[in-house]
Order: sequence, then C-alpha cells, then structure tokens
Amino acid sequence: MKVVDPQGRTWRVSRRWVPWRRRTRVVGPEVPSSTGLGDDPISMIIGLVLLVLFIPVMITALLVAVELLLLLLLVPFVVLGRVLLGRQWRVEVREGWTPVWDTEAGDWARSGRAISEIAQVLQQGRAPWPSPPPQPPTTVPTR
Repeated sequence: MKVVDPQGRTWRVSRRWVPWRRRTRVVGPEVPSSTGLGDDPISMIIGLVLLVLFIPVMITALLVAVELLLLLLLVPFVVLGRVLLGRQWRVEVREGWTPVWDTEAGDWARSGRAISEIAQVLQQGRAPWPSPPPQPPTTVPTR
C-alpha cells in the first residue's frame, strides 16, 4: 500500500514475501547510444574504452538477472511453506524503496490489518515504530 504523509514523503507498506531483503543495485557508467562507430583507429580505441567500461555493467546486469531468476524460482516454495507451516508474515515500511522498519504481523489476515493500520498512522504523519529509548545523560566524573 502506498501512502503520502503530511510532509509529502511517500511510504510503502507491504508484506515481505521472502525472509531476506534484496540489496542489489545496478550502478554503472552511462554508455552513449550512438548508431555506430567509424572505421578509423580512433573509433576503435573509443569502442574498446566503451567496451571496457560496459563490461562491469553487463556483469552486474547478469548477476541481477540471475538473482531475480533464483528469486522467482524460490518464491512459490517460500509462499507454500508460509501457508502450509503457518509462518508469520513480516510487514515492512519503506520510504520510497528504502526499507525503514519491519515488524512481525501474524497470519495473512492479521498482516493485512496491520498494513492498513500502519498506513493510516503514516498518513496522519506519525511513526508506527516505537521511539528509541532515551539516551542516559553523559556526565563527566569529578575528582
């Protein structure tokens, strides 16, 4: 569920379908998109430099694709295990796409209610997570 708080921040509240978080980001140099390089030696050097710069992007994209494929292969088993074994669902709050907080929410129906309640709290501009405990004052020992 996507909500916007009074400060204009976008929050997403949803069930976490797998027990882990994806942390992969595709970051790499931008490669110019031209129709082609010339036949001269300078164009060959430029092409080789672009190829060297593009190889890490291709490797990263390949790793992300493999991870996505594994994720798609594992999700049916994870969901089936949650349903058959009665595993509890985790509800996660993300600001944009960055995970901020998650909590154990219970079965499917309870996690759905938790998503609605957390979204309402965020829409009102309050944080659904408990505030951090107050820090004890630091004192300097006197002699």
